[in-house]
Amino acid sequence: MDPVTQHLISSYLLMPVLTVIFGIAAYFIARKNKLLNNKKLIVYLLLCGIVLALPGLSGFMDYNFMPYIYVLLAILYWTAGYYNRFLLRKVFASGKETPSFGIRCLLTVTVVLLGAGLFSVVFNLCNELQYGIWASTCLLPFVFPLLYTQTVNSYFDIPLEIYKVWKYSEEYDSDSLYINRERSIVVDVEIFRKVDDPAAERITGKASEDVIFGHWFQRMIDDCNLKSPSSPIVYQNDGGAYYEWVFYTKSSFFKRRFYIDPDVTLAENRLKSHDVIIAKRVANEIVNYKEY
Repeated sequence: MDPVTQHLISSYLLMPVLTVIFGIAAYFIARKNKLLNNKKLIVYLLLCGIVLALPGLSGFMDYNFMPYIYVLLAILYWTAGYYNRFLLRKVFASGKETPSFGIRCLLTVTVVLLGAGLFSVVFNLCNELQYGIWASTCLLPFVFPLLYTQTVNSYFDIPLEIYKVWKYSEEYDSDSLYINRERSIVVDVEIFRKVDDPAAERITGKASEDVIFGHWFQRMIDDCNLKSPSSPIVYQNDGGAYYEWVFYTKSSFFKRRFYIDPDVTLAENRLKSHDVIIAKRVANEIVNYKEY
């Protein structure tokens, strides 16, 4: 390929061709989602693409374009992207329903590609250095506000962790607990013997995989208090009410807690040998649990 043809393709045809290819794909996807019933779609794409391409005239700045004009345009496109979120909701809302994030992202990316393609052509026509493709990357911040908003919304849509609490039961006789030695595992329990203890203590015990976790934990408390009556594990407050407990495992700092259901067996809780179980008393304060 001769240098003239190569220069023509890279400077003037590459971005427009990519835009056309992506635009055709966006057309069929939008048609499948019945967006093209609204003529506003075509007007939106064309007007936004042209508006985003107009700053390509800054190519007349030649060497002064980098970095000041580039940074200024990036901020300008970021601001435009912020208002584009509201425009998408207003233009393409169907009644009270707003278009999905996938559709809004598709339209935004299509507009950016269209604008970048036109921007690079206009820029190269105005600038002898012919780096319109690289200069058009200043349009990328146009997408950031939409992605940021979706990230925040997704974060707040994550449901709060739901876990069961357990209380000591005088009605249950822990001496009746049978531990199947053939299915026994060794686990560690990290626990504060008293509420005001400065540090937790790790207690190692054996448990059977087919035993209800809450029953086993009560047996562990009874055994520890029998062996160490001078330093018992406190399960009642000063008023005689039983503390509520939560249990969870956490294998590392980077992994989230896995809460244990005290009403099912150790096997159903997927507990394995040498797992460290954190046991904490909780006080129900309106909605939130306070651990200690």
